[in-house]
Amino acid sequence: MISTDNKGVRDIIHNEEDGYITKTGDAEAISTLVNNLLANPEKLATMQRQAHRRGKDFSWELSGDKFDKILTELLETEKS
Repeated sequence: MISTDNKGVRDIIHNEEDGYITKTGDAEAISTLVNNLLANPEKLATMQRQAHRRGKDFSWELSGDKFDKILTELLETEKS
């Protein structure tokens, strides 16, 4: 993944581990990163695997489970 630095992106992408975060509006940096990944298939494959693993932390099922837990805790707090 390659993204510009915006609200929330640092919660998803670990810069230089499973993707890259660049300055907003820096098209040259994005182009350089894409070209570097295309020139280094091993690095690209490693980052793809890491991004895939990281993406599982944001699945609908896991997010739903977390949300359900929060709601249950809130309801239990209301009852006491």
